[in-house]
Amino acid sequence: MSISIAAYLLFTALNISGVKAAATFELIITIFAVGELLLFAGLTLPGFEMANLQKNALPHGWTGIFASIPFAIWFFLGIEGVANVAEETRNPQKTILKGFGSAIITLVVLCILTFISSVGVGGWEAVVYTKDGAVSDSPLPLALSHIVTSNNVLYHMLVTVGLLDW
Repeated sequence: MSISIAAYLLFTALNISGVKAAATFELIITIFAVGELLLFAGLTLPGFEMANLQKNALPHGWTGIFASIPFAIWFFLGIEGVANVAEETRNPQKTILKGFGSAIITLVVLCILTFISSVGVGGWEAVVYTKDGAVSDSPLPLALSHIVTSNNVLYHMLVTVGLLDW
């Protein structure tokens, strides 16, 4: 049985078991993800240099900014989970507003922190391209590799938790 089929069956069973079980699982995964991003920032921010944020900034100008907006929206995709628990709350008018508000604030802060800490260690090209020039689809481990070796336990923890959150 392939991993994708097993994951599909697991998440289907989780959703069938009820909103509370699914919400608890999402909360646990979210705590791991936030912890991972905070640990990543804590490891990379000491290596931050402002010059790296300015290095070859906006190589495609404003066109590049507008072209990247659809990808930036993916960072905020998980917020729809707040609406799923609306029926389970005692006072949805207040609690859902607090949930969405705190989720947006948390995501914006983590988004800015992750951007600054990852690009600040070597410039955006250092987290987009590997040493041999290939395009990387793993920018955070690539940024972390500028700070610690790939044999480091923290590097492996970042990759493992990242796979769980994906």
